[in-house]
Amino acid sequence: MAIEGKELAILKAVDKAAIMRELAVACSVGGKTFWEIFHDADDVGLGNWCDTWDVSEGDALVLAAAYGDCLAWQKILGAMNSHITTSASADRWGLGYANWRAFFGLLTSDDADLGKFWRAPWMFAELYYDRFRSRLLPINVGAKGILSGTLFADGDTAGLHKFGALTRSGSPTEWIAGSDGDLDTDLTVGAPILINSQTTSGGTGITASITAKKISSAGAAGTKAYTGVACPNAGEDTDPIVLGALTITTGPAAGQETIACNIAAAAVAAGDYVLIYESDVLQEIAEVASMNAGTPGSVVLAKNLAHAYTNAAKIWPLYTGISAASCSAGTAAKAVGLYARPDRIITQGS
Repeated sequence: MAIEGKELAILKAVDKAAIMRELAVACSVGGKTFWEIFHDADDVGLGNWCDTWDVSEGDALVLAAAYGDCLAWQKILGAMNSHITTSASADRWGLGYANWRAFFGLLTSDDADLGKFWRAPWMFAELYYDRFRSRLLPINVGAKGILSGTLFADGDTAGLHKFGALTRSGSPTEWIAGSDGDLDTDLTVGAPILINSQTTSGGTGITASITAKKISSAGAAGTKAYTGVACPNAGEDTDPIVLGALTITTGPAAGQETIACNIAAAAVAAGDYVLIYESDVLQEIAEVASMNAGTPGSVVLAKNLAHAYTNAAKIWPLYTGISAASCSAGTAAKAVGLYARPDRIITQGS
């Protein structure tokens, strides 16, 4: 069953808070800081007044949109916390979860770390930290950015975490690492890698080799190498692709741990995290216990599925960075960007 009802209302509120913080950060970037403005002033007195306190601290708060502990947000997050943790049988009823951690995972009593139904957006997790000074578990937090309903949208404009860009500039190709670097594994277990066109030129699309970084449930680092990745060809209305997506061949039922899917050798390994995705309200994070390669093969999960899925669903491996990228085909001047894909479209609460 997809997320609905009372839980869906909280999810919409969480997403609205995330997009507000995302936009506040974007709006604050650019131009001079307050510190620079004050110290560029002709009036020495103004500069002297500013020297009596740390203006840069205020600049840092503005640039980070670190306002989760302001009075208004305290009230909003406090009301949400009360509703989440109050018993469903109380006169002023709530959802009856033990805490925020339990709500974000929609956990059962014997499932303390796995089987998450959905993750909070990165920006909400930062807002939560501002307010409560404690972190949500990494498995409860997705990637930053605003994923619109139009998947052709520019990933930079959407504020997606950018791992880098691969350009076919004749010979050799050029891999430009993004300024965002790797995902912080203290804050998230990873994200699907979205590959999107960055140019409107026609010609032959890039065929890439990409080595992605990952973590396991034990926190061990690892990599997965892909070759022959046919990247989206700009100008042909081709959807972005998700690196390493596995196609489900038979929709699994809730409560089972084995998913029949087309799977290449060593596509995923025990301990890898994956996002099982059918829609923005029908998805869950899971840990892989083992895999059987084949067409169809299967992925065996460490815990039983919480939801039932159709064969329209995908299994998306979660990665934390890119260690290498190159291409062997593609028309000169073509380029693709590699981004961390948010788990769902982030809206203003609609």
